[in-house]
Amino acid sequence: MGYAFGEKKIIFIFAFLGCASLFLAQLLSEIRPAFDFYLLPTRVWELLAGSILAFYSQLSGDQKNQRIFREIGSLIGLLLIFYAIFGFDKFTPFPSLYTLIPVLGALLIIYTSQKTIVGKLLSKRIFVGIGLISYSLYLWHQPVFAFARVKAGHEPDQVVLALLVLIISVLSYLSWKFVEIPFRDKRRFSQNKIFLFSVFGSLLFISIGLIGQFTSGFLTKSQKAVLAYNEYQEESKKIGRVGSCFLDVGDSIDLFNASCIEDNSDDSIFIWGDSHAAALSFGLRHIYKNVTQFTSTGCPPLMDEFVASRPLCRDINNYIGSQIKNLKPKNIFLYANWGIYDAQHPLESLNKTVDFIRLVSPSSKITILGGTPQFLPSLPTYMFLNHKNLKLGEVMPTYLYDHLTLMDQKWAALAKQKKIDFFSTLKVFCQANVCKVTAEYDGVIMPIIWDYGHLTAAGSVLLANKIKLQKQQ
Repeated sequence: MGYAFGEKKIIFIFAFLGCASLFLAQLLSEIRPAFDFYLLPTRVWELLAGSILAFYSQLSGDQKNQRIFREIGSLIGLLLIFYAIFGFDKFTPFPSLYTLIPVLGALLIIYTSQKTIVGKLLSKRIFVGIGLISYSLYLWHQPVFAFARVKAGHEPDQVVLALLVLIISVLSYLSWKFVEIPFRDKRRFSQNKIFLFSVFGSLLFISIGLIGQFTSGFLTKSQKAVLAYNEYQEESKKIGRVGSCFLDVGDSIDLFNASCIEDNSDDSIFIWGDSHAAALSFGLRHIYKNVTQFTSTGCPPLMDEFVASRPLCRDINNYIGSQIKNLKPKNIFLYANWGIYDAQHPLESLNKTVDFIRLVSPSSKITILGGTPQFLPSLPTYMFLNHKNLKLGEVMPTYLYDHLTLMDQKWAALAKQKKIDFFSTLKVFCQANVCKVTAEYDGVIMPIIWDYGHLTAAGSVLLANKIKLQKQQ
């Protein structure tokens, strides 16, 4: 089959566009991860990679005599995919240069696996069956898992996940059998019919989405009060001082300004941490006159710690370290959502951080603050699902209590070893696994947390008051 430009020119054009798309994906993985993940410009290179392989296969001809090449190539491809499955985690930016690993693995298998050990393995009936229903699996898994999390108010356990996988598999088989196969039969559904079905379905779901948007998700007035997520989110940006003393994704240290630094009196506080620390800074400023704040989303207060999803963190923390060296603060609070960094090396890095502070500012009193109670998918949603109202005295269990307690024990042990203070935020709000979920600020009763774990104004002031009481004892 001939092409107007010729196969080689098409490969060159696709390669150029693919490289541009990959470069954009890597760039946006650091500053706009949501755009990076969902939109076509940063994902099209993955599709172009397959197209390039198809054209290259036409040009290169048959590879029958290259048995060793095919065996090695298909094995390497399989290993690359296994590495992506088991080596990537929630800190791995995706798509980015890391995505080359599974993409190259897939290309190698497609190109080399014919009549190889890997090819024979993947030709087994079970793998072929999974391949046939794979598109339906892709479509079904997200809504089923999402609704399960919303309904439960937390991440499903292993038994529930296994049951959900079984349900998704059955639904996917039925979709493949009774939707995909019939729609591929041109005798039953012409292109015009498929087009009309698509238009009708799209209009139906767009209409449902628009109605839901205008009715705030079909909620009643009382439910809207509990689920005012966006309101609290916007408020959190104000109380955290985003754009000045709280850097967002992709922001550089140039945005930190003079307002972040206050007088270094005896009761002054220097708070260093991520977005959780930014939320707490509001309460500290409400209680203390002099609060210096250096916070950045996704950046724990750990010297020399590399966070793959936030590559600017190391530079930011080095800058904050230089501020500590210059200011020599009286009190330093280290605070973050420690649990999400546990997959890396926080204990070792926290140990180094304490040693660094003692070296550059020996007189500083260091306090590690433990993490807040957490609720999935968010505390307002969790309250609604459990029929809780916005009134003082409401309490609820937190699914993650055992994990958060374990994290507290780690930090407390390190604090004892390094002879510094540890403050358990968890104990302020919780007794056993039952936690206070509402508080009042400026005459308004609100959840203590506006999403899964970031403090609202009321929660921040409540915690800051408790911190002050402990410091006075």
